[in-house]
Amino acid sequence: LDHDIDLTSDQGTAGESFDIEVPAGDPQFDPASTGIASIALIRSQFASDTGTSLDNPRQQASEITAYVDGSQVYGSDIETANSLRSFEGGKLLISDAGLLPTDADGSIMAGDIRADENISLTALQTLFVREHNRLADEIIAADSTLTDEQIYQQARAIVIAEIQAITYNEFLPALLGDRAIARYQGYDSSVNPTIANEFSTAAYRFGHSTLNDEIEFFDNNGRAVQDSITLAEAFHNPQLLEETGIDTLLKYEASTQAQEVDLEVVESLRNALFGPPGSGGLDLAALNIQRGRDHGLADYNSTRQAYGLEAVSSFDEITSDVELQGKLESLYGDVNNIDLWVGLLAEDHVRGASVGELTQTIITDQFERLRDADRFWYENMFSGSELRQLQQTSLSDIIERNSTVSGLQDNVFFMVAEVSGQVTMAASTTTSNRQAQQRGRSTELEGVALELLDDAGDVIDSTTTDRSGNYRFSSFAETGDYQIRLVGSDQHQPISAATLDILVNN
Repeated sequence: LDHDIDLTSDQGTAGESFDIEVPAGDPQFDPASTGIASIALIRSQFASDTGTSLDNPRQQASEITAYVDGSQVYGSDIETANSLRSFEGGKLLISDAGLLPTDADGSIMAGDIRADENISLTALQTLFVREHNRLADEIIAADSTLTDEQIYQQARAIVIAEIQAITYNEFLPALLGDRAIARYQGYDSSVNPTIANEFSTAAYRFGHSTLNDEIEFFDNNGRAVQDSITLAEAFHNPQLLEETGIDTLLKYEASTQAQEVDLEVVESLRNALFGPPGSGGLDLAALNIQRGRDHGLADYNSTRQAYGLEAVSSFDEITSDVELQGKLESLYGDVNNIDLWVGLLAEDHVRGASVGELTQTIITDQFERLRDADRFWYENMFSGSELRQLQQTSLSDIIERNSTVSGLQDNVFFMVAEVSGQVTMAASTTTSNRQAQQRGRSTELEGVALELLDDAGDVIDSTTTDRSGNYRFSSFAETGDYQIRLVGSDQHQPISAATLDILVNN
């Protein structure tokens, strides 16, 4: 989605350097303690008539269409769009294995130049190319008199509508909360859809905090079918999909929890972005902060005020985490000095949302403007049963229509799994328990400890039974095999090792 709505390139090899100084002795980037190590950054391109004075600061321009219009699938210009078409039956080019095509140099061909950044991204872009071609087959089957162009445009319009519906009906509610986005009131020509710098350079980079450091490949039972790889191994490695395909990867992505939106970033992004340190590896967190300074973003508090929120006067108004409050104060000293991206990730989350107040406000503002300023918005272009069908389309539908994947949760933006049960005492010589057995039931046990183990045998959660002997586990990071182990209590100990094997598969 990010690659559908914004792209700002740097100035290239001859551009202005804005390198990040590395502290002497940094274990990753200056292990020899040279004191001269740095992380390279080239400043972003900007509109040539800006940046001339304090009153005319630089304005960075996006190179692609701002609208949610499927440009990552179809491109933002006619030359790119045509290069992706077969010009037969309205279809897009795709390999015999159902993967994105490659050019003469072996590079991935897609609507966006970043399609090979990591294999999960490549898989999703491949998915919507498959969906386009599936729709093209349906359209021509319904009317064989249609031309290639007519079929292509009809399929393209439906895919764009599906992306819009999924974005606003599933993804944004999962991220921002159910009622963050206002109801659609129709096209408004006075609304400006331009991507805000605060959005693209800070708020929408929340996703860098959500990535896991491991990518796995699951079958439809939710079990791994081959060895996992690190996120670092997935960078610019689309050839891996020729071995794995996209199905097992999509099943994994829909069957695992994302990381929390916070100030933690995994190793592959923090130290090995696009390569190991010293050999092209970068620190994405440092780059995000420096890019914000390159673009002249205001500080966290000034941005709050610009978006109509009250400024905070202390660090504890940003986060209730006392340890984090101390870290922010030690780094910035004054609450008015916080870099925007850092402040956004530090925020306590809004109830029912995955992000904090200012992050929610910036993202809500941007996506409302993208929708309201779009005269080709799907709710304007479709009506009746076609519109109802689009409104009901989910990402899980798109995945299952175009792959062998099955058994997904209805809303793949949530991975929700729960296992519950009851501990009972099946036999006893005590009078009370004999009476219970005569009444046709076993005796429930309260306060009995149980543990949840993963497939490596590690304890990942523990609980105790309630007064009726009931227990519940819901802390599942992903699908797969687990085991519940009965530990017992001071009053009740299991006669022998008591375990229960379970499979979480959707």
